[in-house]
Amino acid sequence: MVARSAQAGQFVRVLPWEKGELIPLTLADWDAENGTIDLVVQGMGTSSLEINRMAIGDAFSGIAGPLGRASELHRYEGNQTVVFCAGGVGLPPVYPIMRKHLRLGNHVTLISGFRAKEFLFWTGDDERIGKLKQEFGDQLSLIYTTNDGSYGVKGFVTGPLEEMIKANQQGIGRSIAEVIAIGPPLMMRAVSDLTKPYGVKTVASLNSIMVDATGMCGACMVPVTIDGKLVRKHACIDGPEIDAHIIDWDKFLPRFNAFKAQELESKRKHGFA
Repeated sequence: MVARSAQAGQFVRVLPWEKGELIPLTLADWDAENGTIDLVVQGMGTSSLEINRMAIGDAFSGIAGPLGRASELHRYEGNQTVVFCAGGVGLPPVYPIMRKHLRLGNHVTLISGFRAKEFLFWTGDDERIGKLKQEFGDQLSLIYTTNDGSYGVKGFVTGPLEEMIKANQQGIGRSIAEVIAIGPPLMMRAVSDLTKPYGVKTVASLNSIMVDATGMCGACMVPVTIDGKLVRKHACIDGPEIDAHIIDWDKFLPRFNAFKAQELESKRKHGFA
């Protein structure tokens, strides 16, 4: 059985102010009845830092979406689990996809990684992940990691994932049906590198490199290898979720440092550095 979520895994394009830049932000949640969407924004560059300065009553100059392809969901029978590896603010876009899998009847394992305890969010009993746990009980397994060990398992999301894979090799635990990685690019590559030798289906979400989100600008071209040939996909119209094992990560990752100097200059200009 295959289903597509109407919005899970998709994103919107936001113009924070009239002469600002368009940035892609993944949908964390929504309320169709009330006509609202939820976005979680980590202040990194000028636009996201300016967004986090906004107060109640302020408004974006423009917002468009949902864009991209919705997540493809499969119903997995038997003793299987869908594993989500969420790095930091990768947790919000993971949330609606995970919720759809749970509603479809799949068992879900969330491995959510943070730098340290003080960066945790949505983990309390009365917060989004806690409420999902209360609703679905043993159908949802939660594992938290922190780089410094201040909460949960010390290390990265790849640690518990590797333990699960090795247990599977010995016929122990739930079989991993697929892995969905959303978070920093280096984290997604680490997850892909880990699962590839074992042939575990793995998907990476690449929304962070998009600009116009319509396939016209070419900024989000992703080098992938298909049938031994290097070709390119657009993260915005072919994704944002793409098979992690066909991505040429060596060619893909350098673009994230391509405009560091310009980003720093912009932050200085706007008083953020």
